[in-house]
Amino acid sequence: MGPVMKQKPTSDEMLEIVDKLRNKFKVPITAGTAFGPTGIKVTKRAKDDFHVLLGHIAMFWKRTAAAKLKDAGITVESVNAPANGKHAEDADYVEIVVPVLGEEQIPPDKTFCWSCLRYSPGGSFRPVLLKKTVPAGRPFFKTIQGGRIIFSQSFIELTKDLRLTGFVEGKTLLPVPVVN
Repeated sequence: MGPVMKQKPTSDEMLEIVDKLRNKFKVPITAGTAFGPTGIKVTKRAKDDFHVLLGHIAMFWKRTAAAKLKDAGITVESVNAPANGKHAEDADYVEIVVPVLGEEQIPPDKTFCWSCLRYSPGGSFRPVLLKKTVPAGRPFFKTIQGGRIIFSQSFIELTKDLRLTGFVEGKTLLPVPVVN
């Protein structure tokens, strides 16, 4: 389809494409799923070891931070992040593959479609995790309903112990309640 669709597909055509992709890759794919590394424009000097794009589309770690976490026993898949901009080379980011595993509780005023994996009406909502879907032993994961990246408390503590920057309680990290 490319970045600009030449012809707007119907809803049925879009669901057919999504269904074929799900069958091929065996992962939860929505019409908004990005394929391949995410390009990032680095316009100012990267101060932090971690960077998450707004809307939780992608998570980037400095290559040095990824190496420290690997040495500490956190093994994750990553890809080289195509970056441009004045400070792209200095940032030296890798994009981290974030597995989609958890589910969120949908507020009563919203509905969720299991065919297209989207909720409606649009607009964000406060995340509440469903306990039965929280993967044990995972340092982080993404939720199906909101696409939010959730970090385990032990992972956050490890980043503090390693003096890695980018996670700030109350700013870049917000508590997420878990319900049965």
